[in-house]
Amino acid sequence: MRRSRSLGAVVWLAGVLASGCAAHGSLGGADHRNGVFLEPSIDRSTISVRRIAVVPNRLPNNLVEAERWRRSNFEIVRRELSRNGFDVVDYASTVSAFERSGLPTEDTRASRDKYAELCQQLGVDAVFVPYYGTQAASTGVFVVNSFNYSSIVTFQVFLAERNDFLARIDSTATTGYVTGIATAIGIIVGAGLSIGAAGAGLGGSGSAAGGLGLASSIVSVSMPVLDAIISGILAAGAPDSYWEKSFDEAIRTGLRPFLAAIRPGAGQGGRGPSMPTYGAQPYGAPPYAPQPPAPQPSSRPAATPRSAQPPAQPYAQPSAQPPAQPYAQPPAQPYAQPPALAPAPRVAPPPPAPYPAPQALPAPPQSYPLPAVPMPGGCASTAECRTGRVCIQGQCVSPPEAPAGGPGCRSDAECKGGRACVQGACVSR
Repeated sequence: MRRSRSLGAVVWLAGVLASGCAAHGSLGGADHRNGVFLEPSIDRSTISVRRIAVVPNRLPNNLVEAERWRRSNFEIVRRELSRNGFDVVDYASTVSAFERSGLPTEDTRASRDKYAELCQQLGVDAVFVPYYGTQAASTGVFVVNSFNYSSIVTFQVFLAERNDFLARIDSTATTGYVTGIATAIGIIVGAGLSIGAAGAGLGGSGSAAGGLGLASSIVSVSMPVLDAIISGILAAGAPDSYWEKSFDEAIRTGLRPFLAAIRPGAGQGGRGPSMPTYGAQPYGAPPYAPQPPAPQPSSRPAATPRSAQPPAQPYAQPSAQPPAQPYAQPPAQPYAQPPALAPAPRVAPPPPAPYPAPQALPAPPQSYPLPAVPMPGGCASTAECRTGRVCIQGQCVSPPEAPAGGPGCRSDAECKGGRACVQGACVSR
């Protein structure tokens, strides 16, 4: 009887250890890494954040049905922000405005202006720009296998009031499960029981050897079956259920320090006064205008009506003042002239230096008469001309004749027969 109880206790302990280890791997295997980086140039005590828009993810997250995961993660962010007092624009309005905005994939200076326009269209104070990433990995040792699902979440928070990014939020969470632990335990326990049965048989205790052998057979068969059942339960929702949990853990743990630093309302040094909540506006609507604050009760007494006030008293004229005494001018003192200065003696200028005598110019060279050289085709004297011609101005011409109309000619027009007027006479050319 005692041996059967011991055998049952061993089998029960092995099953509990196997199921406990597998369940721990599925429920408690989450690793969180997060950080918030706030812009140091923005004074949080002067900003006001109340209404927020969460735009769709612009990068692929390596999952099937990306739209499903965008909407699922949007709901996680919306619940966390709403739980902390922020008003979040609905998913449909945000997606419609974001698709019309034409924002680039990467952040640039121009994209900040577009984010400011998006804030104006949706009537929000800030915009959350999410980036989602996923990573799956599995490791195995002997018959034990570990399956891990990691979600990487990054938020950039754009502040419309400053036209700049207020913060960046980084967070990572990992979930997963482990299989094969029950099988490993069954192998180890079954081997131990088999060794015990063999030892009992050698010691001459046949009944003990038979009991240990039976226990070894039960453990060696039941533990792998139990492991298969547990692994089937853990893998039933994989991988979607593990992605959902890792995204939920990453988003909530990442937003926690940001929500501790930035609170809804004006003045982020502490929780500011509550601001009116504005409903979702369609695309293209003008930006919301802050409502004027409600009048606060004053501790000052109420003003008395004008009719109940006493009549004004006439203004009392001041008493006459004695006439002002003339100002006594002191007698003018004669101006003391400075003594005259003696004129300075004139100094005769030095005599001018004698001008040097001009030097005699050299005598011009002597000129010699040049012999008369007849011009080409001309003459120097009448002797060089043929008979009946004379040399006039270096040309052999016929003797001059007086014109018919007078003693001499003055131009070629007064000569006849094509002659020329030379020295007052018509000569043949």
